[in-house]
Amino acid sequence: MSERGRFATLTLVLLVAVVISAVINVQRIEMQLLAAAQVALSSAGIPFYGVEVDGRDVSLRGFVPSAEFASRLVSTVSTVPGVRAVHDETVVERVASRRYPVVAGLVPEMRIQRLGSRVRISGLLPAGGTAAAWVDALSSRFDPRVLESALQEDPRVVDAAWVREAEALTDLIAELGSGGVLAIRGGIASLSGIVAGGSQRDRIVERGRSIPALEWRFDLFSLDGSAGGGGA
Repeated sequence: MSERGRFATLTLVLLVAVVISAVINVQRIEMQLLAAAQVALSSAGIPFYGVEVDGRDVSLRGFVPSAEFASRLVSTVSTVPGVRAVHDETVVERVASRRYPVVAGLVPEMRIQRLGSRVRISGLLPAGGTAAAWVDALSSRFDPRVLESALQEDPRVVDAAWVREAEALTDLIAELGSGGVLAIRGGIASLSGIVAGGSQRDRIVERGRSIPALEWRFDLFSLDGSAGGGGA
């Protein structure tokens, strides 16, 4: 190979290395901002999911109870260091759920978040030991000493098929690392967090969709850079 050819090959190799390094750096920044945004929301006591990061831009998606709530989301995430812009793509939920009219009673809701070594569950479920069943399911997957439960029961809460799927649903959150969030309200569910690769993400999505009577939103960021992870 001529001197010019060797120089061209070396240049190409260096260029490829620079591109790969840049991609890895962007992914690392996105993961850091995703985790930081979720921590900021949790610290502010905001029960929300649907955070997506593209570079240094953050998009907020999902159902919210009011425009004021959406504005609070944007303000909170905007304070995270490193975030360049926050795009509000949330949808104001006019009714609690089309499956559970407001007149029928309170809508069941539940939220599980992994934050560092801690796991926190909160929400409002039908009476009859449903809260204990969820805590038991989580205790079989995590050290009970790291669990924080703020679940409540109320006889006015309408029943839902997913309330009795604690084992299957806690399996999903157990697959995610710190920052993972599972949130369900009425018949609408969302799962967000970081997965190792596309195969794990696809497995989680398939298992979630097999649980009856739930409409899903998945926001799963893949460490291997494979496409997908969002959408119903």
